[in-house]
Amino acid sequence: MNQKKYLVLVAMLVIASMVLASCAPAATPVVEPPTPVAEQPTPVVEQPTAVEEQPTAVEEQKITLAIEHFSVIEGTTWSGAQDRAGKRIAEKYPNVTYVFRENVAPDQSVPFAEEMIADGANIVVGNAEFMGLPLVDIADTYPNVYFGSVIASDLTTKQNFIRFFPRQYQALYLEGLIAGALTQTGNIGIVSAFPNVQVIRRTAGFILGVQDAAALLNKEVTVHVKYAGDWYLPAEEQSIAETLVDTYKVDVLTQQTDSGSTLDVAVAKGVWFVGKDMDTVGEYGWSDTNTVAVSFDTRWEVIYEQMVLDFMAGNANPETVLFPGMESTMTLADGTVEPTVD
Repeated sequence: MNQKKYLVLVAMLVIASMVLASCAPAATPVVEPPTPVAEQPTPVVEQPTAVEEQPTAVEEQKITLAIEHFSVIEGTTWSGAQDRAGKRIAEKYPNVTYVFRENVAPDQSVPFAEEMIADGANIVVGNAEFMGLPLVDIADTYPNVYFGSVIASDLTTKQNFIRFFPRQYQALYLEGLIAGALTQTGNIGIVSAFPNVQVIRRTAGFILGVQDAAALLNKEVTVHVKYAGDWYLPAEEQSIAETLVDTYKVDVLTQQTDSGSTLDVAVAKGVWFVGKDMDTVGEYGWSDTNTVAVSFDTRWEVIYEQMVLDFMAGNANPETVLFPGMESTMTLADGTVEPTVD
């Protein structure tokens, strides 16, 4: 328990960089007393003036943000976080409507997109690369629509086809510090989907954190990575997690997949779980802090807000690769400032 608290403190000290801003006091204006002027009554003839209220650009520009989710939303962290992002954008901007489709396969991406465009969608996003990339095929057909897709390994862009991914490896490094402090067996397990650039980047961030914790605490720790073959395969994920605990003596589990199966195994086996993409306890109420040591949160709304603001501004050449991290934030409708990841 002391080791856990110690490493949690280390992780918090790493992330808690303070930004101090100071401003010089403004000069006090000198106001000279006014010279008394005798008031002369002046006849005033009021001329009625017809003033037509002009709506602002934001009020005129109706935007529909359409997100195609590769999986179901309920019970998932990846699509769940992106669904929350769409809702938060619509809450903040009265002229923005959020619509979605879920469980979208690659061959459904374009038909669903065209259906939503016909209904008024002007920003269409695929929330995973394998089913978002087909949208590039219709980008030229709809030049006044922004399209977007998560980056996994491919970096294809067009003038109106935007690619994005948050710097989740920053938060995963901190989670690695905590996992390295928690393990007593010296074995940590990752239930992963399949190798691609972002999966490897995320895994590397986590392992670097584990290694630094191990060096600090003079421990030998091994990280075991097993692949399910896809993002959302609950049965396969469960089987891998059970094998990691039973065969590899893992006492800390984490995942690069999207179902809740790995957490279920952690609860059943009595081992620690390190989550991803959302605060699984605080946001979803999954399990409790007796099992879930930490679960970083991803605010996709930081990315979607930039796309929305560019569209509102009529930007025909938006930035086509977005890669924000902890330094980038969004102020929500209630005034809360949220970083991209933490």
